[in-house]
Amino acid sequence: MKRLFLIIGVIGLLCMSTGCTALRENARDIKTIKSHLVTLESALTQQNLYLQQINQRNKDDIEALLDRSDELTFEIERIKKQQELVPKTTPRISQSVRKEKDKEQSAIMSDTFASKPSIRDMQKALRNAGFYKGEIDGNGGPLTRSAVKDFQKSHGLKVDGILGRKTWEKLEGYL
Repeated sequence: MKRLFLIIGVIGLLCMSTGCTALRENARDIKTIKSHLVTLESALTQQNLYLQQINQRNKDDIEALLDRSDELTFEIERIKKQQELVPKTTPRISQSVRKEKDKEQSAIMSDTFASKPSIRDMQKALRNAGFYKGEIDGNGGPLTRSAVKDFQKSHGLKVDGILGRKTWEKLEGYL
């Protein structure tokens, strides 16, 4: 029996010593977890402050944009009111301006053709020949006249800026 009590005592001591070690390890784990929890709470607090700052900046930006929108709306209304004060007239080309334009158009082409080429055709041919850099618009202005002169000069023709029969015979091939 003494032996039995001795064995039970040794087993009891072993259990108690093992339990204490486990309790100590658990206490250490709890301290580590609490430390991590404090670190995470601190990081979360910092993130919340950062998000609040961003939110405030966004609110300020939105408010500034709304203010600018109001300013622009006011400016648009002001311009509309000014436009209402301007008399509504349709610009018309005066007869003298129209006559000048017709003279300019006809001055660039001679009347020696059986069927007169259009100014657009002339501009296309001049462009294809490498002499005209402007818009093909059918207006025989200074740019077209200059291109005709350059073409005439490079082809050994009389340089007058007028599309005559000889000039057209050479230019027509570029259409």
